[in-house]
Amino acid sequence: DKAEKIPGDGVVTGWGTGGTLTGAGEVIKLARPETKVIVAAPAAASLLAGKPFAPHKIQGWTPDFIPKVLKKEVADRIVEVSDADAIASARALAQREGIFCGISSGATFAAAGEPTPLAMVVYSPRSTSIATSRSVPNCGA
Repeated sequence: DKAEKIPGDGVVTGWGTGGTLTGAGEVIKLARPETKVIVAAPAAASLLAGKPFAPHKIQGWTPDFIPKVLKKEVADRIVEVSDADAIASARALAQREGIFCGISSGATFAAAGEPTPLAMVVYSPRSTSIATSRSVPNCGA
């Protein structure tokens, strides 16, 4: 029932263990098949896009392997976010919206700010705030 009430056209999330991307993504798509699931990934280590692992600053995201629980096919699109853009977005969220979060949340919001006609719900498990991408203008790089 809750998935049917999600505003917008899609959901943006990062991934670490793969649980949120896979679990939430599958349930949301079951309730609303038209909803797009966008996965944000560190530009330096976009394993889901086939790139090799490289160290990055986005804590909790993208270990040096793809967990068995993660179902890549749940994602409709992968958006790569640089460390610098993640940090800048986290700072912008604090300054403009009063949302204090780490750079993984900043990276998620940066991915939602990519040029797209979709209204996105941004889910960040490390932040207590959920917002739509249209409520945070110019948050992304």
